[in-house]
Amino acid sequence: EWLQGYVGRNCDVMDFIADLAGALTGLILLSIFLFWPASLLVTSAVIFILTNLIQAAPTDQLRVINTAFHLFAYAFLALLWIQYMNRLLPIKPPQPKWLIGALTPPTAFLLVTESFSAIAGNGFSLENIIVSLAAIVLVAAAFYFTAPLRKH
Repeated sequence: EWLQGYVGRNCDVMDFIADLAGALTGLILLSIFLFWPASLLVTSAVIFILTNLIQAAPTDQLRVINTAFHLFAYAFLALLWIQYMNRLLPIKPPQPKWLIGALTPPTAFLLVTESFSAIAGNGFSLENIIVSLAAIVLVAAAFYFTAPLRKH
C-alpha cells in the first residue's frame, strides 16, 4: 500500500486492512489445516462465491468469461482434490475406487453450488454444469490413464 504512490495509485488505510485481513486469514487456515485441505477450502469458497454472488447482464463476452471460469475453476478444484487424495489417502490410480474417489467430491460440490444458485434465484445453467463436469472428468482421466507412466 505504501509503495502505490510510486505507480500512480493512492494509499488507502481500508485497503491495507483488507490486505492484512486476507493475509491473516491465510496464515490461520494454513496453521489449522495442512496445505492441501486449506487450498481446497479456499478454492471451494471462491468458486461458490463467484458462482452465486456475482450477477451481470448476459452478454456474449460475459458468457465466454463465465464458461472459461467454470472450465478452469473446476479443473483446478479437481486437480487440488486429486493431489490431496494422492498424498493422504491409501488408494492410488489406476484402481477403479480411485477414479470414483477422484470424481465424486468435485462433482458433488458442483451440484451443491449450482443447486444453491438456482434456489437463490440466480438461475440454473446446464452449460455451466456440462463445462464443469468436462473439466473434472478430463483432469481425473489424465491422472488415471497416466498413472502407469508416473510409477518409479
